[in-house]
Amino acid sequence: LFAVIGTTFGVGNGTTTFNLPDLRAEFLRGLDQGRGVDTGRAMGSAQAFMTEAHTHTGAVNATTTGTVAGSGMWVANTVTAATSSFGGAETRPRNVAVPFIIKAYDAVLTGANPPPAVQTESTTARTLSLADRNTYIRCTNGSAVTITVPPESSVAFTVGTEIHVMQAGAGTVSFLAGSGVTINAVGLSISAQWRAATLKKVAADTWDLFGALT
Repeated sequence: LFAVIGTTFGVGNGTTTFNLPDLRAEFLRGLDQGRGVDTGRAMGSAQAFMTEAHTHTGAVNATTTGTVAGSGMWVANTVTAATSSFGGAETRPRNVAVPFIIKAYDAVLTGANPPPAVQTESTTARTLSLADRNTYIRCTNGSAVTITVPPESSVAFTVGTEIHVMQAGAGTVSFLAGSGVTINAVGLSISAQWRAATLKKVAADTWDLFGALT
């Protein structure tokens, strides 16, 4: 969450906490994001209430003294008057702009988890990113390959994430723990070509590594 909103709503205690938006008693308005209806808004920005500009026309009955044919008769006249324009570009309550996001989980979409996506790594070094979450990586280089597992302060993998790695090339594939990361395993290298290992995140900055290892 911090990777997404940072200190947009406040720094918290400045070391280990950060503020969330305070939406108590507020209407929520979908962030425009290029639609062109409510332009110039930043995520989480507050907007005051507004009444759309308009005028009112009213009729005023006024009685005046006339001199119809010199008779001194009373004559009733109606005067129409319009108020000046008041308001802005739209009518709205005070609100906070938020992106309305629908997240579709794999199990909801398919009724079961789909097979991991296949990725090919042809270089000798790869630092895992969120794009690698629940994927199958085939390392094809003929030289030694290093797969680095970054700390969650850099890449916020969720607990339960799995990443499968196959040594498809002749180069030995080894796993390297980033700063503060623990990898629990009997060995940190895949034992031979056409063998594989799986990384699974089990806690904060803690991964289990299992498979054909040496």
